[in-house]
Amino acid sequence: MKAESHLLKARCLMLARKPWYGHAAATIQWDADETIYTMAVTVRADGQVVCLYGPKFVLECTVGELAAVIEHEIEHVLRQHCGRGRGLDQNLFNIACDMVVNGHQQSPRIGIVHPKTGYPEIRGADQICWLPPSWCADLTAEQCYEKLVANGVQARRFDNRSLIGQHDLWETADADAVSAAVNRFSLAAAASGAVVPETVKPFLDEIKPPELPWEEVLATFIRGTSDARKRTAYSRRSRRVDCFGMPGRKSNEVCHLAVVVDTSTSVTDAVLSKFFGELEALSSLATFDVLTWSDCFGTFLSPYATGDWKTFKRNYGYTDMIAPVQWLCDHQMLADGLLMLTDGYCLWPKPQGVPFLVVCSSPRGMITEPDWGKTVYLNFK
Repeated sequence: MKAESHLLKARCLMLARKPWYGHAAATIQWDADETIYTMAVTVRADGQVVCLYGPKFVLECTVGELAAVIEHEIEHVLRQHCGRGRGLDQNLFNIACDMVVNGHQQSPRIGIVHPKTGYPEIRGADQICWLPPSWCADLTAEQCYEKLVANGVQARRFDNRSLIGQHDLWETADADAVSAAVNRFSLAAAASGAVVPETVKPFLDEIKPPELPWEEVLATFIRGTSDARKRTAYSRRSRRVDCFGMPGRKSNEVCHLAVVVDTSTSVTDAVLSKFFGELEALSSLATFDVLTWSDCFGTFLSPYATGDWKTFKRNYGYTDMIAPVQWLCDHQMLADGLLMLTDGYCLWPKPQGVPFLVVCSSPRGMITEPDWGKTVYLNFK
């Protein structure tokens, strides 16, 4: 088995068991490097996270153990350890960072719980660095470093087995790049509908979200949903060239997205024209089932055709965005993802287990956003 395939299995396990981390891992560039004995993560100037891995190490790990290592590396980026600790004993600071990421041994922060043991699968759990039981779980890396120094701990007490990953490349990262990397994690997970873990939220709150154009976010959302329906296949054995197993690419049917449109008068014709203009430009990637709603059912178009938005009837009642999603669920029309255009002055539906994107016509800061999926603002003038 190739190391690359083993890594893919671990990332798939994370998508199933720890979706936020799984989608974050999907944004990382993975490069094999024979000089790396475990894994080493860094962040390029453009915010791209790069993880170098030793193929031998990857193959020695079980899928569960490898998932824990990947989560460990993501945590270092999330907590912005890369590029910090300058002027400190770097080896001791590395140990402090690993302690903070791993947490207490009796209740680890990383890893996926094995169903038989009831404990996360963590390679070398008895050798790696853990927070001492009496230390607070919420220490920063710098606070942990100060306690290590105060207790007279020296880095030479630890060998390479004490660290899950290598930190040699951290010095090449700067603060702005690491912040951009955390934003990449957040955007990828939000576009997929993955719920943000409570332990992750404080770190995301420290980062100002980038002001990406709403058109770009919409296109990324639709492309991501469409790509999820593609799978790798293998071509038939050639009669001329006896070489079975040549990789091919086979696509399933075009994905369907359910689109809920708020037809209250606050969503103007100009907003509808701009929104559906972008949607129609992306019609080669997906088909759209459009449900209009304000205070009651409006119309259902399956599939939506170019220009159909001009036939929408307006209502003057309050906006209800829970009822249309319930209608889609009752009629089994929720499809592969959910897209919503609204002014945002409404109650939001509960998570439905599908990718969710809200395009809001109101200015940022004027509404309460839903607690799942991603919200972008039209900023239409």
